[in-house]
Amino acid sequence: MSGTYRIDGDLFITNPLRKKWSRRNIGATPAGKPIPSQLWSLDFSFSEMRAGSGTASSYLMEKWLSDGLHTAVLPHPLTGDLALFSGVAIEQVNFTFTDKDQDKWAGNARMQLSHISLTNSWNFP
Repeated sequence: MSGTYRIDGDLFITNPLRKKWSRRNIGATPAGKPIPSQLWSLDFSFSEMRAGSGTASSYLMEKWLSDGLHTAVLPHPLTGDLALFSGVAIEQVNFTFTDKDQDKWAGNARMQLSHISLTNSWNFP
């Protein structure tokens, strides 16, 4: 277990290698200044991981397939401190199976979280 990030109270089985916060622009002011969305997205990328039941790759897939909105413990995009976010959507989970060891490894693993509102977050003391 990673001991850092959580979704619905469950620890990520493995920590991501990279995290990238982003917001899309929803328009522009009359002066041409971009207007960012109030909702954020967070992309995680992971190292190569085992595939199959009980593994990190199946954990990510199970969370994605569960649908609905989730609570998540993530690093805050402005401070980097861990915070609890509610109403988080799992936009996608994907990885590539390799031919190594009869497809028991998944590489290029990514998880994209979206619909993240900073107003629906609480910092840990």
